[in-house]
Amino acid sequence: MTTPAPIVIERRGEVAVVTMSQDVIRLLDFEMETASKLVLDPLQVDMPTAVVVNLGGITYMNSLGIATLLRLYGRLRPKGCSMVIADPAPFIRDLLHNCALDTIWPVYDSVDAAIRSLTH
Repeated sequence: MTTPAPIVIERRGEVAVVTMSQDVIRLLDFEMETASKLVLDPLQVDMPTAVVVNLGGITYMNSLGIATLLRLYGRLRPKGCSMVIADPAPFIRDLLHNCALDTIWPVYDSVDAAIRSLTH
């Protein structure tokens, strides 16, 4: 049995959908740079206008998970690439709200809703 990739990137036109597995959230602090590179390196070739971070496969997130999102956002923003969050579990949606991160990244119920918001 194969283990799913910790990060999968799918292009939908000018939007990249980055799907993270629970394994990414379990990375240690020193591995955060590796996680960021797993996302950013493939995007460097053809930078999208926006990234949808699909959290649908994640049921738990701690401060290191938040740090991963902040690091990703910090690397995308200077390149003119916006970032939104899709399909977070209720706990994660509450966490993003309580940290006021939903004022930085719009949060959508699904990947499709996030893509629609970015392409209309």
